[in-house]
Amino acid sequence: MDSTNFYQEKQDFQTALIWAQKALPQAEKEFGKDTNYLESLTAITVIFDYLGQLDSSIFYSDICLKISRTLFKGDNPVIAGCIHNLAEVNYHKGNYSESEMLYKEALAMRRRIFKIDNPDLAESIYVMANFLTRFNRYSEAEPLYKEALDMSRSIYKTRILI
Repeated sequence: MDSTNFYQEKQDFQTALIWAQKALPQAEKEFGKDTNYLESLTAITVIFDYLGQLDSSIFYSDICLKISRTLFKGDNPVIAGCIHNLAEVNYHKGNYSESEMLYKEALAMRRRIFKIDNPDLAESIYVMANFLTRFNRYSEAEPLYKEALDMSRSIYKTRILI
């Protein structure tokens, strides 16, 4: 994964994809289909998204979600992250109703998981607010923006200026 990350940081996504695809069978061989394997799948998903190959990104995101639901039962941060990633790719593809449903599912799961302020929860709240804003649903978005801001202030104990 280090080589994948190196090339992603250089924005050489074709080379990053080659390394990520090499890492996937190695991760499965060494660890089985565990969180290391999911990290490799997620890297491939993100790279395909950057390359604009959204069908491939959705394909790998679906696999990631199915495996995470097999590995972890019930609500789990890994599952919520996979759902969130799938929502992102669907949004980029223009599948807005599917994307909204997935964003809501990820947010609801993160609310159930994190009983105190958490960066992943704050991100989900903020992303949901952004999604609603993009579709002129300002009255729904505003309380979410406020909640995300308050949570971020609490987490980072600093004043965030808008």
